[in-house]
Amino acid sequence: MNKFLLNTTELRFDPPARAFARFDQSEPPDLTEAKEALIAFEAVDADWLMRWPGFNGGRDTTEFLEQWAAYWRGLGDPTARRGDDRYAEVPIYRLEMTTRRDDWFFQELEKHHQDPRWMEFIADPDGERTVDVFGNLFTAPVEARYHMRHESGMLSRALNIVFDMDTWPDADEAAIRGNLSPAADYLAVYDIGQGSATGLLGSDRRPYLYFDLGCGVYRNASTAPANLRFCWTHKPSVVLSHWDADHWAGANKDNQALSRSWITPRQKIGPVHSTFASSIINAGGTVLVWTSPSTISLGIGQRSLELSLCTGSGRNGSGIAMTVSDAHTHQSWLLTGDAGYHQLRNSPRNDLSAVVVPHHGANMGPRSQAPSPGANLSYQRLLYSFGPGNSHGKTAVQHPTVHAVTQHQAQGWQHGTWRNAANPGTSRAGQDVLATAEHPSNHLDGAIVAWAQPPNLSPLPCAGSTPNCTIALNQS
Repeated sequence: MNKFLLNTTELRFDPPARAFARFDQSEPPDLTEAKEALIAFEAVDADWLMRWPGFNGGRDTTEFLEQWAAYWRGLGDPTARRGDDRYAEVPIYRLEMTTRRDDWFFQELEKHHQDPRWMEFIADPDGERTVDVFGNLFTAPVEARYHMRHESGMLSRALNIVFDMDTWPDADEAAIRGNLSPAADYLAVYDIGQGSATGLLGSDRRPYLYFDLGCGVYRNASTAPANLRFCWTHKPSVVLSHWDADHWAGANKDNQALSRSWITPRQKIGPVHSTFASSIINAGGTVLVWTSPSTISLGIGQRSLELSLCTGSGRNGSGIAMTVSDAHTHQSWLLTGDAGYHQLRNSPRNDLSAVVVPHHGANMGPRSQAPSPGANLSYQRLLYSFGPGNSHGKTAVQHPTVHAVTQHQAQGWQHGTWRNAANPGTSRAGQDVLATAEHPSNHLDGAIVAWAQPPNLSPLPCAGSTPNCTIALNQS
């Protein structure tokens, strides 16, 4: 496995002298009203890459394209295993910087962040940018200074072939349906730090399907539980809402996840994500890339499950959303990943009894209007998944934000002690709200939601199996 993905906080590394990098994400995700933002890039060591036979010097040839298409051809076939992981030795990094609106680079990013361009970072003690360089998902960064410039079109095409999804095949609808289950007696939101991991549980309170399998990473890696293992009793698949690492990195703390089937959207990705996908297929898992139809629905008995591709641009807004419905209670649950409500393909239903708040309670911008809970409900839950004391570069942003709390409160979700709080998340909210953490440092354990009334608190669902899962559901 590539050292970037190893479950360690002790990796020693040097920043690259030269790197090819592409925009990965920003915080806040919507830059419309932002005065400052954390900007993150995924990067690969440029000098190493230009010598690597797998890159062929960046020559964009038919042979080069077919070579990589052949590598990914068995992406969704568990019998098409690889002889070796071609990404295992590639030196990859994450680069972070904080920038303000009056910076030319902030304005450049606003123009191109939905369709990011490759850039070259050149290390220089007198470089114009101070950058935090991460050499691993869970290891602290080192600081370096860089000059930056846009990369040439021809080389960018070659970088896309190796590190984007250009040559990955689409999965057919039957394969996706075959890896879904509408078994959903309970909804679980797991305490995994600054990230997101939820499960649809059967009557035995064990998951039949995961929606994201993340944990705290990068500067928020310390918010992830040190010993994290999920329940695999029913061999659940994973629906990946989108490719941000805090929605999949739990798989690198519990390697059983790598041998499962992952249903993913087709998005702009980079070296870190392609390396993670390669680790899945080399561990015996599959990656099912979903592009059509735009909505998939299935049901068993009184329960139904609907997955839909979101309509926004950029990684957050173009992911997968999930709605689960119960015909007996006439209620629904909504999970959007990091997509704003305005980016959902279908308007949120009017019978919602549980919603997982988008993007850990981030400010999703003025167009994202929170839905209301269903009418005349005696039991409803709004769920926030975030890590205690989370931070985002040198910005003042911390999740959950006042904006998210105020917006959901205005639509009828009662936030208890958070209602008028200047710093929500520093207490237990109560009323309709369940959260996985309390600032500055408390983990509150996971939350479990039922259809008609709060369920009894859940013991660890895999007690007695080997290895035991470690995630308690102690809130309802």
